[in-house]
Formats: sequence, structure tokens, C-alpha cells
Amino acid sequence: MNDIHKLVRQIRDHIGGSAPLAPVETLAADYARLCLDAATRLDTCAAMLGKGSDYQALQLAESEPALLDLLAALSFAEAKQWVELCVQRGLAFPPPFDHRAVDTLDALYRRGVPANHPLYRDYRAAVTARDDVRALHVIRTITRLNPGDANGKAELARLENKTFQALKQRLHTVLVAGDEAATLATMEELERIPAARELPGTPDYEGALLVRRTAAARFAEEESAQAIAQLSALRASGDWRTAAALIGRVDALCSEHRFFLPPESETICGDVRIWVESERGKMVATMQFDAAVSHLGGVSSQAESRLRAGTPLTPTSASEMLLDLERAWKDVESFGRPVSEETLRLARAAAASVRAERQRLQRGRMLKLIVSVSLVLMLVSVGGWWVWRAQRTSDFQHQLAQLQSAGELDAAERLAHSLRTEHPDLSARPHLLAQLEQTDAWSREMHRRLASAEALLGTLEKEASLQFVGSD
Repeated sequence: MNDIHKLVRQIRDHIGGSAPLAPVETLAADYARLCLDAATRLDTCAAMLGKGSDYQALQLAESEPALLDLLAALSFAEAKQWVELCVQRGLAFPPPFDHRAVDTLDALYRRGVPANHPLYRDYRAAVTARDDVRALHVIRTITRLNPGDANGKAELARLENKTFQALKQRLHTVLVAGDEAATLATMEELERIPAARELPGTPDYEGALLVRRTAAARFAEEESAQAIAQLSALRASGDWRTAAALIGRVDALCSEHRFFLPPESETICGDVRIWVESERGKMVATMQFDAAVSHLGGVSSQAESRLRAGTPLTPTSASEMLLDLERAWKDVESFGRPVSEETLRLARAAAASVRAERQRLQRGRMLKLIVSVSLVLMLVSVGGWWVWRAQRTSDFQHQLAQLQSAGELDAAERLAHSLRTEHPDLSARPHLLAQLEQTDAWSREMHRRLASAEALLGTLEKEASLQFVGSD
């Protein structure tokens, strides 16, 4: 499980923008392989559970590494993002796990096992045979299935301590004997026991770590040589992705275990690395071109769909749509690659349709503008005429009032007569008509007063004349 956790950390580093030890092709290949192995075990367990073979399914699920633990490690939080990234870049990626199979297996663990289950029989048989390794494996499974089994936990602790003591003694013995294989196997067994956390710092443990590092370096060199031996054939077949994964694996092994490749191997890797980078560049360019073509097709289809659906457009929105089409076409054109006739036809048809719609909208907009301007001019003219009429009416009304105030009877009557004969439309306006009527009333009153005055003067003259005659 340590290697799996290390791989997941490197994948997270890559997603987070950090540079992992291995290139992305190697990470993708390793992750896909592990997921495929886990999925195969899961499917087999599900098939066994479907047939009622719970015991066999448990045995397979509990083989190292424990299946549920493995699935949990591989289903890390960023797993979906990682798979999407691999799909986009054309890298190896695994299919999703069968969640129904996971749920079925998980339900088996949650359900637990009764005291008469074959696992308890196996445990008793292993204890009787003094097979502590087998007994420890079985009791671990029992405690995982029945976490409330106090006796099981006590037995697990007893066996782990017994096994730990035995393994410590064995580790010392194999170290002294210089048995590398036995040392590595003993270390692997020890590290499955929680009590092993007491070992770091002890002479035997540190000596075993040195043996492990030395063996790991040798294994890494052997694995690198095997990988390099495959590169020429991969290049000949054009399988640059597998070659990239192997080159990445070799680089990671050299960096982790601090060894150098022989000159001839370094030359082979250098040549293949240049070829891989060239092929990767071509792949990236092709993916970018395909994305640009897809975008052009999408923009063209969207434009045609909007026009066919009768979605209301404005000259501005039509211009923006046409600009989007032109940009999408320029993006495709920049690659200098041939485009399918169907894509060209769709793009040209969409551009022509949008351009025609924009011209129609612009003509309609111009017509509306002309009509609007004409209406404004007409309204301004009519408004000016009304303003002029109102001003003239006010002027005549003011003149009549001034003449009336000054007592200019003749002038007021002449003006009133002139207005009625020469400006009948103005004379009919309410304010001027009221002033004319007031002037007429004033004129009649003035004539009445003048007549009265003249009559009074006539009477006075007659009386004066009689007085003068009598005096004679």
C-alpha cells in the first residue's frame, strides 16, 4: 500500500501544479494498471457473492492488499479530475469501479459473520496446527468483520505480539546469515504489525533498511535495463505513449535510487525522449486543432439554430454572432490544416445567414430612423406653428388690453375688426376671443357713456341758451 499512497501523492502534486518525480504518462499508466487489477478482484468477489460464496469472496477480498482499503486509496478526492485530465490528453485511464459491487462487498463487511462461520473454524484449525501466520491473517479478517468481538480483538493482540517477537528474532538471524530474500520478506511481515513502530532506531531494523535500500537499487537498475531494452521496438512500432511511460519510469528510478545509466543506455533514452517529445507535440497540436474545429462547428450550429428558431436578434447581437464565427474560423485557419467539407459548408452557411440577417436588421433600423426623424421634424414644425399661433394670440390680446387701458376706443375697435376679418382662426382661440368680447363690452359701454355725455351737454346748452334770452 505504500507504493499506492506514493503514486496518489504524485498524482495530486501534478494536479496541484507541482512537478512530480515521474512524468504524467507514467503516472497515468501506473494508476490505470492498479485500478484495473482492483476492478478485476472486485468483479470476481461480486460474482462469488452473487453465487452465495461469501467465504471465498472474503478470502479474495482479504488477500494483500485488502480490497476495500485498496479501493479507498485509489478513489481519492481528485480521482475524477485526474481521469478527466487523462481523457483530455489521450493518456491511459481506468473505467469507473462498479459501485454496486462495492456496495455489495461493503454490506458483507457491515453484516459481519456469526460464531459458526467457517472463518472461526479456520482460525481454530490454524491455532491447533500452530500456524501463527495463517491464524493471524484469519483473526484480522474476523475483527474487521466483527469489530465488536472482544475475544477476537484480544486474540489478535496476543497473536500480533507473539508474531512480532518471533519476527524480530528471525530478522536478527537472517541478517547475521546475510540472507537478503529472507530479510526482505521478514521486514514486509513485520511492518504489517502495529507493534513494528517500536523498531526504527534499533540496530537490526536499521541494518534491514540498508539491505532493503541496496536490494531496491539493484532491482531498480534491473527494471531500468528491461525497460530500455523495449524502447527500440516501441519506437519502431510508433507506440510513443508506452515509450514515454517507460522513459518516465526509468527517470524516476534513477532519481529515487540515485544511480546513473550506462552511456549506451543514456544515448538510447535521449534519442527516444526527443522522439517522444516530438510525437507529444504533434498530439497536442492535433488535439488543439480538433478542439478548434469542434468549437467552430458548435458556434455555426448555434447560430443556425437561433435563426431557425426565430430568436429575436438586434443588429448588435447579430454583429457579435458574426464576430464569434469569424474568430472561430481564424482559430481553425491558424493551424494550416485541411478542414472537412461539411464543417466548411456549415460555417459558410451560418456566416451568410447571420450576415443577411444583420443587413435586414440594419435596413429596418435605418428605415425606422428615417421615419423617426421625419416624425420629429414634422412635430417640430407643427409645434413651431402652434408656438407661433400662441405668440401671435398673446400679442393681439396684449395690444387690445393696452388700447383698452389707454382709452383708445377707435384704435381698439379697428384692431378688433381687423382680427375678426383677417385672422378669424386666431380670433376663435379662447383667450383672444375672451379679450375681444371684453373689448366689445367695453366699447359698448364707452359709446353709451359718450352718448349720455353728449345728451347731457345738449341739455346744458339749451338751458344756458334760455337763460341768456331771459336776461335780455
